[in-house]
Amino acid sequence: FINLPNNIYSFFPLQMEMLFLFCLALKGEILAQLAGLGLLVLLLLAMALYYRRNISMKFTALVPVLFFSTPTFFEGSITAYVDVAVAGFMFFAYYSWDRMRADKAWVFPLAVFAGAAAGTKLTAGIVLPIAIIGILLQKQNFRESLKPALIVIASVLLFLLPWWTKNYNYSGNPFVPLLMQIFGGEDRINWDSDRFLLFDQFVKSIGMGRGIKEFLLLPIHLAFFSETNGPRFDGQIGIQHLLLLPGILFLRRGNAKAWKHTLALATVFSILLIFWFFYFQYIRFLASPFIFLSLILAHGFGQMTATGALIKRLALILAAMVIAYNTSLILADWKNAEPLPYLLGRQTR
Repeated sequence: FINLPNNIYSFFPLQMEMLFLFCLALKGEILAQLAGLGLLVLLLLAMALYYRRNISMKFTALVPVLFFSTPTFFEGSITAYVDVAVAGFMFFAYYSWDRMRADKAWVFPLAVFAGAAAGTKLTAGIVLPIAIIGILLQKQNFRESLKPALIVIASVLLFLLPWWTKNYNYSGNPFVPLLMQIFGGEDRINWDSDRFLLFDQFVKSIGMGRGIKEFLLLPIHLAFFSETNGPRFDGQIGIQHLLLLPGILFLRRGNAKAWKHTLALATVFSILLIFWFFYFQYIRFLASPFIFLSLILAHGFGQMTATGALIKRLALILAAMVIAYNTSLILADWKNAEPLPYLLGRQTR
């Protein structure tokens, strides 16, 4: 650990940054980028596996495509951002919770992935209350819930312990930059409570409002007004999720298993989206809720194509068009970067 008292981010959990640093020390930035991309590949495989096991065998490929072709999520998977990794750990935890229905031993992967999420990004701590509520709802009584709940809590605390210990060593406050009014630390690092409030106000200035009207207009705002390096959400979603949203009107209870899983996905998505809406309206922070949304939209799309030949044909054309459009947004960044001259040896590094 190296103390960086003038960089407040150095006091946050940095699990993925340690992995990046390890890769940088071994083979440079390419390996570090591949580590982030590798986690994305695992996430996409897990999404497809969950969909095939619990929802449908049809249009499985649409699930990872919907997520991967979102410009900001694609970009975040090959840069030093950790949001896609956090999303992966959170979904792995959800997948483990789902498998706990049949095998209680899955509580251990659930505990590890919940801890990995919290140890990677402080805001991912929301995974703990969601997991505890999920365990309480899954078990028959409180006594049955107590042991797995305590295992998950202990794992999350264990993953956070190195960072809390480091913070306490450097500032006297294990939770710095939080709770400085109670535990102090202002005299030992270049930060204080007033500056934290200003930082919080800056974070909440990103987006297009936090009222009821803005929440109802969120699908349109995200699709058409998000922009990279700008105050409107700071990132790009594209139009595919908005245009595939009507597919949820075709969801029905015919398949009881798929319907039950879709309701669970919708519940977690709603919690994560509301949490994001009121606190951190950065597009890259949407990676976690949009995993669940992608699964729901793929299911709705599959149900929509089953209603008739004409609707199926139109739906397939629509899906191809919106995915192609989102892909063009991704390729535009590559075009701006102009990698070809370097690859052809016409430019030095």
